[in-house]
Amino acid sequence: MGVHPSLLNPITCSKIIVQLCYSKGLYGCELWNNLTKNELLLLERTHRYICKYVQGLPRLTRTDKCTSLLGWIPIESIININKLLFFGRLCNMPSKYLPKNVLMSRLLVFYHKCTENNFGFVNDVIQIMQKYDLVGHIEKLISTSYFPKQKQWKSIVKKRVYEYEENILKQRLDSDSDFEYFKHIHNSIEPHRAWTILRQYPSLNFQAKFIISLCALVRPSEPDAELLLCHKCGFSMATQLCTF
Repeated sequence: MGVHPSLLNPITCSKIIVQLCYSKGLYGCELWNNLTKNELLLLERTHRYICKYVQGLPRLTRTDKCTSLLGWIPIESIININKLLFFGRLCNMPSKYLPKNVLMSRLLVFYHKCTENNFGFVNDVIQIMQKYDLVGHIEKLISTSYFPKQKQWKSIVKKRVYEYEENILKQRLDSDSDFEYFKHIHNSIEPHRAWTILRQYPSLNFQAKFIISLCALVRPSEPDAELLLCHKCGFSMATQLCTF
């Protein structure tokens, strides 16, 4: 991949991968219609492997831990964001252009269910908007021809998608005993403080990786997990170290 966790900060690696590799690898994903579960699974596996690699974590590390520690969301959500942003660019085109007229025509057909055809970009966008509770923008577009400007729409989309993914993450953390320690350490989708501090103090590379390893690898079910309890307060030493 051209990056190595021992040389670059994982946040820097992440930016290089997202801006260079993903922009090319996902080129045209806005028009990917009806991906099969197997195709999406292959993309997700590659996405997870890269996330673990840039942080120097083992391949069998729990995915929810690895992605949230780096501030990543699933590849499916990234594709959904690209589709919604492309839809926003089309909606902000002047009405005199053919693509805008075709879009509005297809939008009315699919939104009012005037066809049994479930394929196509517009149908995907409607389903994605229903998933992230953004259908109100389609209704407003149809009734008043108003749609948020591209910059505002980008902010709305990313906020809704990340809120949705954070809610899913918190549900998984609460329902799985394997995350008993981790949910007290890191329960949001953003880079862990160890990685952000490492950007300012590169000499702390070993210490930052040690803390991230504690976050990702220590589980309550492990036989030696109790050995990591603090003798003074009784709380997990891993939790204390990772929430510094």
